[in-house]
Amino acid sequence: MHKKYLLLLLVTVFINSENLGAEHDLSSILNSVFVKHDNMEKSIKNVEYLGHFKYWEFTPDFDTTKTIYTLRKIYAQSYDQQHYEYLEAKINGRFLSKEEISKEFKAQPEKTYTFWPFSSRYRNDYEFSYLGEDSFYSSKVSLIGFKPKKRTRHYIEGQAKILLKDSSVVEINFRPAVLPFLIKNFDAQLSYFKINNFWVPKKFYSSMRIELKFLLKLTEKFIKMEEEYSDYKFY
Repeated sequence: MHKKYLLLLLVTVFINSENLGAEHDLSSILNSVFVKHDNMEKSIKNVEYLGHFKYWEFTPDFDTTKTIYTLRKIYAQSYDQQHYEYLEAKINGRFLSKEEISKEFKAQPEKTYTFWPFSSRYRNDYEFSYLGEDSFYSSKVSLIGFKPKKRTRHYIEGQAKILLKDSSVVEINFRPAVLPFLIKNFDAQLSYFKINNFWVPKKFYSSMRIELKFLLKLTEKFIKMEEEYSDYKFY
């Protein structure tokens, strides 16, 4: 009888020690990530780069009904705020004039915000979890899950890949914490690449399914978007 209790005690201690180890690793990883991010913000006050955006609409049978291409110049401050201007655009293969661009892509708010989970100013707004290890090309990474403590349109949820060797965020898979009611499925990924010792966005990809009701008839629309980033300038 005593042997059974002793075995149970040892198993319990082992499980608890594993959990404590995981928590310790998570805390160490997060501390390194936030220090890395803070140092980058101190080094870079403003960033300017180009965004090559592509958009496709599909029917449930995957027939393409609309395509959009735009070239944007993006201005970012501290990686959490940005505004942009359109340099060129085409819809269904036809280039638009400046007047058509202004009409088609209505004026945006002066700045748009995302409360980024790996920015120190929003650290306490998120809950984080350690999900194990994975790979990013030939490099080992930690998988870190995140979700906001409160759900508003400024927050996201998902998981990130963090380089083991230098605590850089290299890929994030996420979705908005709050989805518009018409959107039923949404997945997004943002990958990074290294320029001048900084890991910056390289490519954004997302897909979604939208349900529309008209006169009690339900229709579906599928959307795919991607944007590649280039020509970075740091100030």
